[in-house]
Amino acid sequence: MLTAFEVFNRSVGPGDIVNGRRILDCSIDECADLTLRWSENVFAFRFSGLHFSNPQAKTYAFRLTGFDRDWNEVGTRRIATYSQAQPGTYVFQVRAANPDGRWSDADTAVSLRIEPPYWMT
Repeated sequence: MLTAFEVFNRSVGPGDIVNGRRILDCSIDECADLTLRWSENVFAFRFSGLHFSNPQAKTYAFRLTGFDRDWNEVGTRRIATYSQAQPGTYVFQVRAANPDGRWSDADTAVSLRIEPPYWMT
């Protein structure tokens, strides 16, 4: 369900060098976890779900546990952008609903760690 990952509005793919280092070793849809530096705290997840008869009617909800209190139900919008997340460990989850409003049985999730700045270690 995850289709892309961005840092500061720049798409990051497997092996891409961002700020002098590689953030993703695998495609975002295959990664179970990723680590960002504290200065890379503006990031976004893009996602999409399959529904062959009416793909435009698919709706989505996402949350970043440890950051969001509840699920963000965003209709047909397919991007989740975060800024100013503090150092710590989070889990990004996304789920989709079919045109009848029935949510998928399984959420897609990826663990995210934001490292603290050196003066906090």
